[in-house]
Amino acid sequence: MRSKKYRDGSVVFLEHRKVWVGYAEGRIVCTKNSAEKVIDFLKSRFGVDGQIASNDFTFRHQPKEEKMTSNSIIPFTYCAARFLEQWLKKERELHTRIAGPTNGPQAKELRKMLSHFSIQRNFTGLGNDELALTIIRLLVEVSSQVSNDPVSAVNDLASGFEAEFGQRNLSAASKLLWIRKRHPFVILDKQATSALTALGYDFDPGHYGEFYKAWHDAFSKRREEIRAASHRLVGPCKAFTAAHLLSSDADLLALVSEDWFQARVFDIYLWEIGSA
Repeated sequence: MRSKKYRDGSVVFLEHRKVWVGYAEGRIVCTKNSAEKVIDFLKSRFGVDGQIASNDFTFRHQPKEEKMTSNSIIPFTYCAARFLEQWLKKERELHTRIAGPTNGPQAKELRKMLSHFSIQRNFTGLGNDELALTIIRLLVEVSSQVSNDPVSAVNDLASGFEAEFGQRNLSAASKLLWIRKRHPFVILDKQATSALTALGYDFDPGHYGEFYKAWHDAFSKRREEIRAASHRLVGPCKAFTAAHLLSSDADLLALVSEDWFQARVFDIYLWEIGSA
């Protein structure tokens, strides 16, 4: 029996194409023949006890008093250290190669970027330099027009991809615009949308504006914790990170204080939740 448990205590069970849905108040409705199996599964997997109610064959359980939260499972210091290494060893170089004001990377470099973000499969015929240069041209055109409206920029680039490649890919557009411009873009991917949904947000994952709003709302509630965790990288934690790739503590402090750095720390946090 497969299952997914959400932070509010609800559980979804799936077996032989039959679905059992558990609600936050601890009520799981299932067929009479399945009730005992659900109870056994809950006891073994989540450590809860319960019994079958009469008539409607509803299983009721009392969750554990102490629940593990996402924050306790995934410390922001861990997320900050992970992104520091990811930036210094991989993304810093990619950003440098793509951040020119009027030009973009060469076709080979673009393929490296697409591979890093796992979006190369979305562009058929990418081995053709002409097609790769088309992606670069679209990216440079859209990013050169960015003012204070990242949502429109991502939608415009995705529309350009659709016109050229027949596929409107918001995730690829958000990732390429982020690696070129960083702030104020937010990366949309499956893990981020899954995590925000698990955190209680209701939005259309195919609508970048809705995702952007949900992301910023969730980030704002954790911003101070993320800022504090990022600044801890300058202290005793430094010896256990990739900070040795920077020339000084002042450079490290400047880096971890950047808004875009802390936003990507939150991305790592979401990635961990969404991949669980």
